[in-house]
Amino acid sequence: HMGVPRVWEKIMEKIKEGISRCGYMKRKLVTWAMSVSLEANQRLTKDDEKSFLFTLADSLVLQKLRAELGFSNCVKFFSGAAPIGSETLQFFLGLNIRLYEAYGMSESSGPHFMSGPKAYRFSSCGKVVPGCRYKLLNVDSDGIGEVCFWGRNVFMGFLNLEDKTKEALDEDGWLRSGDLGRVDEDGYLYITGRIKELIITAGGENVPPLLIEDAVKQELPIISNAMLIGDKRKFLSMLLT
Repeated sequence: HMGVPRVWEKIMEKIKEGISRCGYMKRKLVTWAMSVSLEANQRLTKDDEKSFLFTLADSLVLQKLRAELGFSNCVKFFSGAAPIGSETLQFFLGLNIRLYEAYGMSESSGPHFMSGPKAYRFSSCGKVVPGCRYKLLNVDSDGIGEVCFWGRNVFMGFLNLEDKTKEALDEDGWLRSGDLGRVDEDGYLYITGRIKELIITAGGENVPPLLIEDAVKQELPIISNAMLIGDKRKFLSMLLT
C-alpha cells in the first residue's frame, strides 16, 4: 500500500477516533498492545527475536485490528511525496506496521532512496537505490548538506528551458534537489529541511524549521499545524493551529 503522508494522517485520526469510542476495557487493551508494539519495534533490528509479550499483544489485539482496517491484505506500507511526521510513524509502529519511506523527484524518475525490510531506520528515507549515486553539497559542521542525485534515472533537462536546466543540473549531470539532509555511517538518509525554508536569524544563525515544527506537534498532540517564524529577526516565534 502506498500513500502520501496526509493519507496516513487521516487513517491515524480515524483509528484514534474509533478507539476513543470503545469501552473502557477494550480501550485499555488496545492502548497496552500498541505501547508494547511501539517499544518492541523501536528497538527491534532484523536479527532480533520478537519477545513473548510482543507476540502476545500482536496475536491477541493488533492482528484483529489490522484485519478490521483491511491491512491484513497488505504486504508492505510506503509513504512518499512529502515528509511524514514522527508521530504518524510511531502510531503505525504501535499497530506493528512499518511505514517505509521513498524519496526522490520527478526529475529522478521517482525514488532515488528507498527504505524496506532490510534497510529500515526510524524517520529515515532508507538507502540509495542500487545503480544510483548521491552526494551532499556544502556540508556544514553537523554533516547536513544539499542532497544531489546522479544516475541514468536522472533527467537530461527541461525542454526549451535552458536557464531552469542549468539551475537544476551541474556540468557533470548532478541533480540538485533543494533538500537538506544528512547520511549516517551506515548510509541511511535523513531529510532535515529545504534550503529555501532555512531561517537565518538577525544574529546569523541558520535554523531548519521542519525539525522544530515536528517536535512541537509531537509534544502537543492538540496542534494540527505549526509554522516557525524568525527570518532576519532577533528571536523565533511560532504560529499554531
